[in-house]
Amino acid sequence: MKKQTIIIIILAVVIILGLIVFGAYILVKNNQEETAPSTNEEENLNKAEEVSSVVNKKYLLAFHACDTATTDCMNPKNHMVYLAQSDDGAAWEVIPDWEPFSGSVPDVIRRDNTLYIYNAGSQMRKYDLETDTLSERIPVTLNDPEAPGKYVDPSMIIDDEGRLVMFYMPGIMGQDPAQCAPGEMQCTKLFRSAVEIEGSDGEEFTATEGNRAEVTIQNDVASDPDIFFDGKEYVLYISRGQSFQVFTSDDLLGSYTLSDTLPDGYLVPQGTGGIPAGYFDSKTSEYWTYIHTGHPNAVIKRATHNNLDVPLNSADFIEVLGPATNNEFSTSYNIESPGFTVNKP
Repeated sequence: MKKQTIIIIILAVVIILGLIVFGAYILVKNNQEETAPSTNEEENLNKAEEVSSVVNKKYLLAFHACDTATTDCMNPKNHMVYLAQSDDGAAWEVIPDWEPFSGSVPDVIRRDNTLYIYNAGSQMRKYDLETDTLSERIPVTLNDPEAPGKYVDPSMIIDDEGRLVMFYMPGIMGQDPAQCAPGEMQCTKLFRSAVEIEGSDGEEFTATEGNRAEVTIQNDVASDPDIFFDGKEYVLYISRGQSFQVFTSDDLLGSYTLSDTLPDGYLVPQGTGGIPAGYFDSKTSEYWTYIHTGHPNAVIKRATHNNLDVPLNSADFIEVLGPATNNEFSTSYNIESPGFTVNKP
């Protein structure tokens, strides 16, 4: 009897241990299924990254160009929009077989498998990465009582809800919106934002309450906002002729304050270059700042730097897009107004 009892106890212990091991296996398996992407999800991610055989590099740069040898490039109506791509942010090539179209001061952003290319003049085009086709011109509607003359100088970002958000200046009919009205010595320039209307696919926006920044000018200019996130806060560059100022905010749609660590908020001395575009590379903890500079023929240059607290100078900027770096353009071209984005969904 004692021997039978011992055998029964041993069998019971073995069964209990087996159940414990099996339960642990099931628990681990369920956790793995919850945390690991499915095969379809992995395929979708890979497809999103490799969807286009033409637009296939890590970074994109929209800009406008104009041949001063044949055209009045002071007239924005003569500007042509281009799109370039790069794997390192320094060596750029125009998208193969790209057909430039009329437009000025462009910006580009990617969402899912669509590139949205916005211009001054309240218009945009969409580039379908699955078919490598560019749409015709699409009008953009902005509901903003402060901008009856439409918007100018758009800069795009995607918010935490996946919506396109536009930073811009209100346009002024018959006047350069970057300057004061004729006869005015001093005025205040408004920099505003608007959020995409649900279901409009980037074609309709409603202004958000208040101004993101206000800049008082006196016999000078303020224009071309550029918005980006550096991992800690939102950064807004505002062009001041051939220089620019830095504003920051903890809230994308909040009030932006002028940097108090830079002289009068200027990241570069006057005369260095303007119409900036910014990006923070989290892998290297570097800021990439793009400007256009040069007269009468402008080129796009880039500086890399570790913070926004120390002013840069002209020697920090290296030409990355111009006749010397891209055979697409002759030396008579103006290459201006960079708009930067990362080429990922």
